[in-house]
Amino acid sequence: MPDQEVAFDPHQPLTASEILHHNGLGPRPFPSVFTGMMAGMMGGGGGAGGAMGGAGDFMKKNAGTMGGALGGAAAAGGATFIAGRTMWRSGIAKCDPSQPDYTCGKFESCYVNAFDSCRKVATAAGAVGGGAGSMLGGLAGNNLAGNEQAKGPGGERKGLGEQAKGQAGAAAGAAAGAALGTYIAMGFQWKKCRTGASLGASLTPSIPSFLPGGKKEGAPAPAAGCLPLCDAELDKLTGKKVTDGKIQDEKCLMSKADSAAPATIKDVTEEGKDTVTHSFDSECGICLKQCGDKAIKWGAAASAAGAGLGSVAGGMAQKKMSAPAAGAEAAPGAAPGAAPGAGPPGLPPAPAAGFLDEWNTAPVFAILQKSGLAGVDNRISQQDWRSQKHAAFL
Repeated sequence: MPDQEVAFDPHQPLTASEILHHNGLGPRPFPSVFTGMMAGMMGGGGGAGGAMGGAGDFMKKNAGTMGGALGGAAAAGGATFIAGRTMWRSGIAKCDPSQPDYTCGKFESCYVNAFDSCRKVATAAGAVGGGAGSMLGGLAGNNLAGNEQAKGPGGERKGLGEQAKGQAGAAAGAAAGAALGTYIAMGFQWKKCRTGASLGASLTPSIPSFLPGGKKEGAPAPAAGCLPLCDAELDKLTGKKVTDGKIQDEKCLMSKADSAAPATIKDVTEEGKDTVTHSFDSECGICLKQCGDKAIKWGAAASAAGAGLGSVAGGMAQKKMSAPAAGAEAAPGAAPGAAPGAGPPGLPPAPAAGFLDEWNTAPVFAILQKSGLAGVDNRISQQDWRSQKHAAFL
């Protein structure tokens, strides 16, 4: 490689490499690999900074959606668990086996009724908590981020009423998701634990025996779950009917630890198992209390998940329905360059489509179609309806 002349500025101090090169003692100052690495690192840092800036813009724009989802999930899960547990405890406290003429059938029915009430209250609490949590979380997220949902075009802060309208879809979705998740999850878990039925068997419809693939009649399967412990006619070990027909009400009415004492409400701890709190200490009572506790936990988890997903879905649906249609033009007489839907100067803009508009009008049209005036949405007579049908055919 031929030698290259290096031009030096007499008014600038020389660097160490330039001094060595000038005296023939060092390498020429060509760009090194280190210089390329530094340039690559600087370029990568710029790219990462741009990505972080884009992520920051996305977080700011969707702060209300994320806040609504988190708030709805937390509030729905907490409300479902607290309301369900409180109602469950107060319900089973009424199942007193010391009452006269009490049997296993009455004891189990009392527990089933208590869980049914608990399930309904937990579902309602999850819906209310999910809707309220999504609303408050969305408002807080928008105001903390200071995005367009919280501020107007001029930078002024919108009123709470106007902001709440923008969060109504997310709140409605969170309430619906929490209620649906709670009701389904609690019902499946209670049935699975109490009767031993699997989730697949619960979801699969029963096929009649005379159809292909139907279940043939045969010996009934042994009872599982809590049924052998709560049915006086079933053996608690095999789940089959007792051969001698002996009634075993002591499984529900007497204490498991002391068969001579009646069952009372207490915390029961069995070896190698979790403590069952606030339960009648009979075999049936302990089993049903465990099933109810599991169902409430599953319901709280499903309520939180349903509220979070429902809040996101409801918010997206509201934005999509409220946004102006693609290709929409401003009204005649509007100023040039006006936004779609804008009216003439001095007049208010055309109202945008609301999230609940279709829900409000659909029941009205359904009622009119069923009970409307004769000749409008309802047929005048059977003969007239047949005439119209024949005319359409011809």
